[in-house]
Amino acid sequence: MTEYSIKKYTMWDKVNELFANGLNKTQISKELGIDRGTVRHYLKMNYQEFISSGSFKRNYLHKLSPYEDFIKKRLDYYNNLTASQIHDNLREKFPDMPTVHYRTVYNYVKLIRKKYNIPQSDNQTREFSKLAETDPGEYAQVDFGECWMRDRDEQRVKVYFFCLLLSYSRYKYFYIQTTPFTSASTVYAHELAFDHLQGIPKKIIYDQDKVLINSENLGDYLLTKKFRSFVNQYHFKPIFCRKADPQSKGKVENSVKYIKNNFLKGRQFTNIKELNRDVLSWMDRTANGLPHNGTRLIPYNVYQSNKETLTKYFGTPTPIQENPKEYLVRKDNTIMYKYNFYTLPAGTYKNKGTYVFVNVTGRELDIYDKETGKTITKHTVALTKGKTIINPEHRRKNKNKVDNLEKEILSILDNADIATRYLNRTNELKPRYYYDSLKIIYQIINQFSKKDIINCMSNQLIINSFNANILRSNLELNIVSTHKDTLDNQQYNSIKYTPDTRDLLTYREIL
Repeated sequence: MTEYSIKKYTMWDKVNELFANGLNKTQISKELGIDRGTVRHYLKMNYQEFISSGSFKRNYLHKLSPYEDFIKKRLDYYNNLTASQIHDNLREKFPDMPTVHYRTVYNYVKLIRKKYNIPQSDNQTREFSKLAETDPGEYAQVDFGECWMRDRDEQRVKVYFFCLLLSYSRYKYFYIQTTPFTSASTVYAHELAFDHLQGIPKKIIYDQDKVLINSENLGDYLLTKKFRSFVNQYHFKPIFCRKADPQSKGKVENSVKYIKNNFLKGRQFTNIKELNRDVLSWMDRTANGLPHNGTRLIPYNVYQSNKETLTKYFGTPTPIQENPKEYLVRKDNTIMYKYNFYTLPAGTYKNKGTYVFVNVTGRELDIYDKETGKTITKHTVALTKGKTIINPEHRRKNKNKVDNLEKEILSILDNADIATRYLNRTNELKPRYYYDSLKIIYQIINQFSKKDIINCMSNQLIINSFNANILRSNLELNIVSTHKDTLDNQQYNSIKYTPDTRDLLTYREIL
C-alpha cells in the first residue's frame, strides 16, 4: 500500500467513525477540513467498495517526474537555490521540456525537498518596490553588483556586473567582468547596453558612484572626464541619488538581487566570454522573457511595443584594455606607486594583508577596494618622485575643530544674522562638506571686506546656493567689475580667479 493510499484509507475511516458517533456531514467536513462533497462520497461506500474505487487507487504523476534526479542533484550541491532558479536551470538544460506554470515548479521543488530532506538554508525572495510609473523611453536605472562564484577547481572567483533597466518596461541588460568597474569600463558597458536596446533613454538614474563622479565639489557633482564626455556625446541626463534608495531606483536594485539569486548563484565559472554569452541567453529566456512579478507583463513584449520612444543609438561599442594591479596598504593608510606615496581614507588599513586594486589611465590613479570592488579614492599621478600626495578629505575630522572654526568665522563677521543663516543652511544641506566649506570661507574672510562677504552671502541665500567655491567666485567677480578701472595690471591679475570646472548639467538643473 502506497503512502497516498494509506492517507486516503485513514481519511475514509475517520469519516465513517465520526458519522457513527452522530456527527452530520457538515460537522465532519469542518472537523477534518475536507469538502462536504468528499464526506458524502466516502459515506456512500463500504470498505470493499472504497478499496476498489479510484479514490483509493488514484496516484497522480507529476509533469516534472522525469527531471527529479536533475533537480535533486542541483539541490544537493546548492541547497539554497530558489524554485525560480531551478525553473531556469531546467529550461536551459532541457529546451524540449513541457511548458509548465511557475507554481508547478515551486510545488515540485517543495516536494523534492521534503522527500529527500533538503532544507533551504538561505531562502531569499525577490521584493519589488511599488514606484510611480514613468513614460516609455523617459527613464532608465543603472546599478552595479558583485558576486563570488566557483570555477572547475572549486576556487573562488569574484565577478562584477553592470545592470541597466528601462523603468517603464522593466527590460534589463547585464554585462559582467572579472575586474572592478572604472570610468572607462562603465562607459563601455553603457555602449553595450545602448547597442542591445537599439536606443538611449532620456534620463538615467545612478548612485553617487566614484566611477562616475570625479568630485562632489561640496555637493555640486563634477563628472569624471570620461563619463562627462560620454554624456555630452549621447545627450542623456544623468541623475544621482543616495545609495540603496528604493524611492529612486528600487527597480534596478531588485534586478541586482535577481541576477545574483537567479543566474549567478550555483553557476560554475568557466571564462568571462562564456559567462556573458550565457547571461544574454538567460535575459532572453527568463529575465526579460517571463512575466514580471510587479506588472504581470513580459518585459520583452512591453519593450518591443515602446522601443521607438528611445533616442536612436548610432555608436559602436569599443572594448577597453584594463589590468588593475594589487598594492599593499601601509599602516599609515597610504600606498606606494612609482616611488610616491598616495593617501587613502582613514580606516582603509585593516591588517598586514590589506590590499587594494590600482588602475592608471593617463595621469588618473583610480584605487579600488579589493573585496568590494568599490572606488576608494582618486589621485593625479605625480611627475616627481619621493613625494606624499595628500587628499585632505582622508584625514579624520574632529567635531571640536568644526565648532571652533565656525565660531571664529561668525565672530569675525560680527555674528551677523545673514552669516549665521548662510552657515546653518550650508551645514543642513551639505553636512558632509561643511568642514571643507568652513575652511574656504575662513580663507575668504582674510581676502575680502566683511560688507562684501555679507552682501554676497545674502545673494546666495536668495538663490539657494550654498557652495563656498561659488561664494568666492562671485566675490572676486564683483570686485573685478566694481574696481576694474582703478586697478593696475598687477593688482588685476592678482585677483583673477579661475573657478572649478563644472558640468553643464549642473547649470541646466538650476535653470
